[in-house]
This record gives sequence, C-alpha cells and structure tokens, in this order.
Amino acid sequence: MKSAAVYFFAAAFLFTAVAPLASAGPFSFLNPKNPKRIKTLIVTGNFVKSRMLAELIQMRTNQPVLLLPTGSEETTMYFLGPDLQAYELDPDDFTDFVAFLQPKKVLFLGDKNYAPPEYIDELKNVATTWVVNSRDWDQIALSVEEVMRIRKLTFDYLVLLKQLEERDRPKPSVMINPKGEERVVPKDKAEIFKKYETKGNSWENE
Repeated sequence: MKSAAVYFFAAAFLFTAVAPLASAGPFSFLNPKNPKRIKTLIVTGNFVKSRMLAELIQMRTNQPVLLLPTGSEETTMYFLGPDLQAYELDPDDFTDFVAFLQPKKVLFLGDKNYAPPEYIDELKNVATTWVVNSRDWDQIALSVEEVMRIRKLTFDYLVLLKQLEERDRPKPSVMINPKGEERVVPKDKAEIFKKYETKGNSWENE
C-alpha cells in the first residue's frame, strides 16, 4: 500500500458517516458458478483500533470481517464483505452464521474486551480458531503480519493510528472502506455471500 493511500484511509476513517444497514430477514442465497471458500474470517470487537486493523487486514487479503457487539452497537454484529458491503446480524445467530460461512479458520483479534471467550468457545465444533490475545495492538498487528505474511501491515497500521492521535477519534459505529466510500447492504442481500462457498442455501432456520 502506498503511503498516500494510507493517509487517505485515515482521513476517510475519521469523517465517513455510518452506512445504513438493513435488518436480517429470511432469504435464499444464490449459487455462483465459481464460489471460493473463505480462508480466514477476521473477528474482533467494534472499537476503533480493532476495527481499523481488521479492515486493514481485509484490504490486504480480501477476506471478510465480523464485528462483535462490544462497541457502541451492543446488540448488533456486522459482517463486512471486501466489496463495500455490510450485513447486520443478531448475536444469537453467531454460531449458525459462522457454520454457514464455513471458513477454513477464524482469526480473533484482541483480549477478552475485544474477543470475549464465550464467542471463541461457541466455535469449538464449528471452525478452527486462532486467537491473537494481547492488549498491545501494535504487537497484535505484528503477529498477524508474521503469521499471515502480510507485508508492511504493522507499519501501515501505525501510520493510521498516528493520524487518529492527531484528530478526535471517531465513534466505533463508523464503517468505511479505504477509499472513503460507505459500506451498504445490497438490495439483494444474497450478493454479499455470492462469491463464497457456503454450507447449504441459507444459515437461517427454515
């Protein structure tokens, strides 16, 4: 990532408005010709530092993010696709939703305040989990950089944090993409899952 892009991401992160999100409802998912299984589902709390790192990892890996309801959104999870898409999810559906996504692994970022143990425990029989448990987000970024081989992840993350320190911090509910564009729920909600190889046609109980 070029330095200019990093600085623009920081500015966008500070000023982009919250994207409107629609409530989940029954629907059937499309079956694309060449869906790909999710390699890594990135999971962390809906706080500024954690979400910033999660979205930065997403930028570099094209993998989805799931924000736990540990920020200002106390009763809502957000699934963030890599293509400007977002999906609102009830916390009660966490296990079924991850099982539906069937990721090869689930990466939890942060200590119990960002990745509560109960969420990790819920996935024991669902998916392989990795937990980067630390209070130091610089160290978390470095660990992810080494394990996932994401070049300059820590450097880019530190640049973004520096930009935040120079301005008022945004509210945790802000969700943006690197170009400053709002994440939105597609009219056809199936679009956000279309590219993934999922388990069955729907994660919801029929």
